[in-house]
Amino acid sequence: MTEAPRTFLNAPLVFGRGSLAHLSRLEGRRAAVVTDDGPMERLGFLAQAQDYLRQAGFDVRVVARVGCEPSTALVDQARPAIADFKPDWLVALGGGSVLDTAKALWVFCENADLDWPAAFQFNGLPAMRRTRLAAIPSTSGTGSETSRVAVLVDAKTGLKRLIFSPEIIPSVAILDPALPATMPPALAAASAFDALSHAIEASLAVIASEFTVTLALGAIRLIFDHLPAACRGDLTAREQVHYAATTAAMAINNSTAGLAHAMDQVGPLFGVPHGVVCAVLMPHTLSFSLPAASGRLAAMAQAAAQEVEGRDPTTLAWAFLRGLVALQRQVGLPLSFRDLGIPEAAYAAQVDRLVEAALVSGSTRLAPRIPTATEARQLFLRAYDGVMPAELGS
Repeated sequence: MTEAPRTFLNAPLVFGRGSLAHLSRLEGRRAAVVTDDGPMERLGFLAQAQDYLRQAGFDVRVVARVGCEPSTALVDQARPAIADFKPDWLVALGGGSVLDTAKALWVFCENADLDWPAAFQFNGLPAMRRTRLAAIPSTSGTGSETSRVAVLVDAKTGLKRLIFSPEIIPSVAILDPALPATMPPALAAASAFDALSHAIEASLAVIASEFTVTLALGAIRLIFDHLPAACRGDLTAREQVHYAATTAAMAINNSTAGLAHAMDQVGPLFGVPHGVVCAVLMPHTLSFSLPAASGRLAAMAQAAAQEVEGRDPTTLAWAFLRGLVALQRQVGLPLSFRDLGIPEAAYAAQVDRLVEAALVSGSTRLAPRIPTATEARQLFLRAYDGVMPAELGS
């Protein structure tokens, strides 16, 4: 039986210390910069990027500053500036929120008459050929610099929506480790757990390929090896985790996310960073998935160098999950939503909505084990209290 051919999707990568200078090699007349609301300017990276672009002959204009979760409202505010400037390049300099905002602006720069329902259609974007996008991440987690996804909060519903299309894979991703070197330890930990969730879930998805799994295992190894030192400020470790985040993104870009991402509407509803949401959820979603995914989880235990007697897949799988929780504790991430100060009554009032959103997610449909509504509810409640399976200890 012949299978339908598949394509490996990825942005071209420019990486290494000093790689921000690649901006001086771009060609065009006008460059529109999307950045954050202060850190990139305060640390000097915005000025460096502007200088490199001017060296290349660009007229440079900052068209948007992103200081929160990317939203449809923020994109709508910036659309007139993009339409007026008509850039040849969009340059996204900052964290995942900046990169996703730039991707959405790219869509409307190319297709000025498009509306949000059309933008949110799965693989529904027209070809984008005139403007190009350079994505320069300052955090090591979302992987938006090489993915076909932009995640935005819908201003009407308060929930996350996806622009999903190969058309929004950046024209080039620039990975300069000087940028993530400035992250506070808490942000470094949360970002890395976002990347770790990408690697784990991409490998477990029913559509995962050997290419995906190989990349995912490499990213898992790098994060387990280097994250504790990265959170202590070790610059070499920070660089390795930065590359791991992009490697994990390459994996998920050619597979899909899983249950933790399907359940991540907790983030926009309660103002919790996405990486922290993933960290809280993963011990529960992976424990639930384990009966259908022990072989892949066992391979992760070996990639993460978990020491276990015997080679039984189930034993190795539980060892990996214990190692995951231990790493979570080591870098100071919470183990429950209660620990984040979310009021119990407010959380309980949203559980039905959370369950509904999780069950209709494409990430759920492609997970190795699909929960019922009752099972999804139990996962949300356990994650609130941090009640772990007995195999993971207290």
